[in-house]
Amino acid sequence: MDGAPAAGMNLLQESARASLLSTLSSLWRGRAGRVARVSIAVLPLVWLSKIVSVAELYAGVQQLGVTRLVFGFLLGLVPYAFNALRWRVLLAAASGTAALPSVARLWRFNIESVYFSLVPSGLAADFMRGYRAQAHVDAQTSYAIVVIERLLSLGALFVAAGIARLSTAAALPVAFDAIVIAGCAATLVALALGPAVLRRVVRSPAMRARFGPLAQRLLAREFRVALALGAVISLGGQLVSIAYVWVLARAWAPDAELYQYLQVVPFAFLATFIPITPGAMGQREAVFVWLFAYVGLAPAQAVLLALCIAGLGYVTVLLGGLLYFADLRKARAASP
Repeated sequence: MDGAPAAGMNLLQESARASLLSTLSSLWRGRAGRVARVSIAVLPLVWLSKIVSVAELYAGVQQLGVTRLVFGFLLGLVPYAFNALRWRVLLAAASGTAALPSVARLWRFNIESVYFSLVPSGLAADFMRGYRAQAHVDAQTSYAIVVIERLLSLGALFVAAGIARLSTAAALPVAFDAIVIAGCAATLVALALGPAVLRRVVRSPAMRARFGPLAQRLLAREFRVALALGAVISLGGQLVSIAYVWVLARAWAPDAELYQYLQVVPFAFLATFIPITPGAMGQREAVFVWLFAYVGLAPAQAVLLALCIAGLGYVTVLLGGLLYFADLRKARAASP
């Protein structure tokens, strides 16, 4: 009988939480939510308009040049090759099959998946990559590898920033060092304790029945070696991504050193990883103005850098769409 009042109280609490979530959801979908979303996007742009003039932007565009833009775009495609190599290494170790697409084909899949990347964090692209891999491995393995790749990429960002911070000390806030240390520590802990956590999870009969075969493959020595190799490949890919930003920025800061950007760019990527504004509009530019001031870029130059990266990203989306529809047309022509 004593449990009845407690159960009733729990039901009331659950009902209150559900009602609150429903109210907040209705507000977000309604007029108040639309006003909030527009305000979140517009306020950073208003702030930027106060500190950056049109004349400064025009002068910065003249300094950029078509050659640098083209080279930057091509360099921006290189990290997708690193990702393709890592993808194949991990898939091969986790599935035990050699019947996998080539690295070149997986690179094309990566570019095509960008077409579906409706949010800057790339979740839709990751889902598409997992879907495409199911033609060669089971769904569990496919999406497990996507998640592992995501974690390796995130950890590599912190490691790249950590290496740069150890090599030299730029005038960055102390909080940056704390974030780098925390990120590197979390990466090492995840790599060290991941197998033990996985073993504990599959001790349950229900979990073992559902994930046992996959867990056994992920705990095998072959996959641990592939994971270490994947971490190295991830670091290489992130270094190229940072170099891509540095190459574009040298249009306005030709004396800038790569190690300076190794310290700043990871935080720019992290700060725009989850879009707060639609398409990260305004958010990305404001973050760049704040962060790249530490490496000598004027506000107008930082805004142009952010716009260049966003614009080249949309060109990659267009390329991915063209490749995807070409594959789709070829598949339809081949089907009876």
